[in-house]
Amino acid sequence: MKFSHWVNIARFVAKLGFVTTSFSSTLFLILTIFYVKEKVGSYRYLLLLLPISGFFFVSFEYLIDPVRSHHDTDTQTDIFQFFHSYKEGFTLFRMSSFENLSLSINTFILACYVALYGSTISVLALQFTYRYWAIFRPRYIRMFFDGPRFIFPVLYTTLGGFSWWFASFFFSRLDDYSSKYLEKDVFESYGVILSEQPALVLVAYDGEGNLRIKNSLGLLIMALFLGVQYAIIIYLAIVMALKMQLKLSCLSKRVQLMHRQFYHALVLQITAPTVTLFFPVFILYFVPYVSIEISFPTGTCLSAFALYPAMDICIMIYIASYYNKALKGLRL
Repeated sequence: MKFSHWVNIARFVAKLGFVTTSFSSTLFLILTIFYVKEKVGSYRYLLLLLPISGFFFVSFEYLIDPVRSHHDTDTQTDIFQFFHSYKEGFTLFRMSSFENLSLSINTFILACYVALYGSTISVLALQFTYRYWAIFRPRYIRMFFDGPRFIFPVLYTTLGGFSWWFASFFFSRLDDYSSKYLEKDVFESYGVILSEQPALVLVAYDGEGNLRIKNSLGLLIMALFLGVQYAIIIYLAIVMALKMQLKLSCLSKRVQLMHRQFYHALVLQITAPTVTLFFPVFILYFVPYVSIEISFPTGTCLSAFALYPAMDICIMIYIASYYNKALKGLRL
């Protein structure tokens, strides 16, 4: 197994992400619910969505692991998803599966992991929308975020997750050709028989060099949804940067400071992971279409996503004075 060392690194990073996200999410929930809820208004619900969705994203294998308590420590096998790139294709697969469930249901569960990523990106777009409306269109806050109407952002977040789940489960299932194309390299790299494990795949071209429409359509759906979220974020960020100062000038200094801090936190929250994580991975998704001779444990890079939710929370606590003051009071 030529990439077993890289799998161990990815597993360690995932566990580190689980620990740091569990701690930071718990801390953030305590601060938001008990210390700053009256100061941030209905925005607190959106603030709570991100650590919750991020927690489920990074702890997915821990929350559903059916074999963690089986047998002794030496023979224990983690249910651990891993991403592998090979020439004109890639696959997201699990090292083992629920033995009492069918392969289709196991694949359904794996697609749910992908859906959590789509949901997380949706929450960031919603936060930018809220901040923009809070400054320029406050009546929309009452229409779509206050009280029972918070169901609208919840539905939007669910839609984001569903679009990624739908694209992966219905367009990226393992078929005979993709299994034959990837199985040998996956077995040599990880000792896993791909056809016996839940897996989502993309193979760009068939044996005659023709584009595989089904796989490509699934990737296109995910890319379009991601593109829409980033278009919303970039547009609103630019508009707020250009017009926010004039709009806030009639408000109190305290309210001005709050809006600026949340805006700066959002910009940093989206810029840092985009440059370091999202953009490089986005490129990796399209590597199969340029036919590069490659066999690479991409999952080691993707494991860094496990650190993103904790980093996101730390940015908010550090920049927003309400949170760092509450944290200092909590220490006392």
